[in-house]
Amino acid sequence: MGGLAQVMLRELGEEGRAIIERLVATDAVGPDWVEEPRPVPGKPELPPDSGIFLDSSSTVGRVR
Repeated sequence: MGGLAQVMLRELGEEGRAIIERLVATDAVGPDWVEEPRPVPGKPELPPDSGIFLDSSSTVGRVR
């Protein structure tokens, strides 16, 4: 990722990054994604992190 993108993501903060991740997921597979809390590996003292999981099976053969 280039310098400008890194600066933009840093300035957006967690909520801004989450919004972008959801938009990218929707653009990639439409509504076929879920967001789930997942524990941070090796850091049980931290709150769960969010993970976005895509189902790309519905995009096979789709032309964009």
